[in-house]
Amino acid sequence: MKIIITGPPGSGKTTVAKRVAERCPCSEGFYTEEVREGDIRKGFDFVNVRTGERVPLARKERGRYRVFVENIEKAITWIDRRKGCLLIIDEIGPMELKHPMFRNTVLEVSSGHEHGIFVVHRTLWKEWKILLNAKVIYLTRDNRDVIFNTVYAAVRPLC
Repeated sequence: MKIIITGPPGSGKTTVAKRVAERCPCSEGFYTEEVREGDIRKGFDFVNVRTGERVPLARKERGRYRVFVENIEKAITWIDRRKGCLLIIDEIGPMELKHPMFRNTVLEVSSGHEHGIFVVHRTLWKEWKILLNAKVIYLTRDNRDVIFNTVYAAVRPLC
C-alpha cells in the first residue's frame, strides 16, 4: 500500500512519517525536519531514516530560503531499491523538486516498492496521487494521532 500524507503546515505530517520510521526498522528513505533557533524557523534538514545522517535542505537567508540542490542529490542516494522494505519520502514539495533528478528518482524507486509513505506538499497531492497510485490521507492537528495509528496499522506487517 502506498500512502500520501498531506495537509497544512504544522499539522504533523513529518511527525507521522518519523514516528512510523522509528517503529519500522525495515524502512528506508528520509524525512525533512525543521531547523529552529528558539521559536524561529531557520531552515530544513534531510534526515536519513536508517542512519540519522543529516544534510541541510534549505536555510533562510535575507527572508528567503536558499535551497542546497546538491544535498537533494545526496538525499536521493539514501533511497535504496531494496524490495520488501517500507519506503519513506518526506517531503515531495517545491524545494525538493528543484533538483531535476528528484521527481524521476522518486517515481522509479517507488515503482519497485509495494509499500511507501510519501509526505506531499498540499499543492501537489492530486498529481502525485495519480503518479504513485496511492491512497491520500489529509492530516490536521485534530486528527493526527488517529492518522498515525491508521498509517502504522497499514504498514505494521513490514516492520
